[in-house]
Amino acid sequence: MITEITACYQPRGLWYQKPGVAESGVLLQLSDDERKIQEAVYEIICSEATHLRSLSVLINVFKNAQEFSSASRHNPSDVSVAVVSQQEERNLFLNVVDVRNTSLALLKDLHERYEQHHAETGLPTMPDFSGILEYFAVNQAKVYVKYCSDQLFQEKTLSGLKERKRFQEVIRRLETQKICEQLPFPSYLMLPMQRITRLPLLIGAVMKRCEPNSPEYIGYNAAFVAMNKVVRECDEGAKRANCIEELCRIDALLLWPDTSLKVHVCAMRQLGSVCVKSYLDENGNKNWTDSNDPFYALSGPNPLLTNTDRQSKANCGSGQFRVFISFTVRHERQ
Repeated sequence: MITEITACYQPRGLWYQKPGVAESGVLLQLSDDERKIQEAVYEIICSEATHLRSLSVLINVFKNAQEFSSASRHNPSDVSVAVVSQQEERNLFLNVVDVRNTSLALLKDLHERYEQHHAETGLPTMPDFSGILEYFAVNQAKVYVKYCSDQLFQEKTLSGLKERKRFQEVIRRLETQKICEQLPFPSYLMLPMQRITRLPLLIGAVMKRCEPNSPEYIGYNAAFVAMNKVVRECDEGAKRANCIEELCRIDALLLWPDTSLKVHVCAMRQLGSVCVKSYLDENGNKNWTDSNDPFYALSGPNPLLTNTDRQSKANCGSGQFRVFISFTVRHERQ
């Protein structure tokens, strides 16, 4: 299915080069602006085909490689082949299979719409894809949000794996396959994020060439707004993951002498301004930190603490010292 559809749209191809376009004589019937619209619309479907091909390489060459596949570890004789654990594999490839399936569904819808238009008009011109793109953004693009939101775990996992000689050897061997086109493994992992951020630009390129307030412009504008919303959700998801990571780091740093006072930092929703306000030195004297020291402010959905100093222990350098930390937690608008 993937090969059959993607074969209709060659990488870096132009609409006027598509088989049947020149022979139909349609190029003589279109103005320069109309031709630019055709090229801009064709770029959407052509680039989706390229994206799908690249996702298939990521899955077929890398994810399904024996050294990465979870299935290889179900056979005791193959345990030594694996270069990553099952958790590392999940962190590396995330939900890329769902992303690939969603890309296939989108390309299939675009291709079928083109075929229907061609059958109805007899012309190889590009139809209006705005409705399909808006539906995709509203109902199918959530898989991209999940992928982008979890990329922090992917980056941390990949960074750690790069220290393993066997992992590097396997990656280099897989990258030499002709189908990879000399692209490095990390570039394939970036595909979903790059695609979802590019789609609004492609839609905007069509809008630029449409008459303002025309049906085509209104349709593509609706798709543009919906797609930009998805991009914002991807960005917010990534920021939220980084925030949680930082909150977990703070949570691990603080050692509460009285567990009844402990705030579960990782359950917070937002990290704002925060900080060590004062500490007790070895003689028990209270010392205030400089105003330029790192300051932490934790915000959550409930007013757990307001202008309250909580005494705790925190690791600092090679030793431990007693600190007073001021947490400000405020209501978060829903």
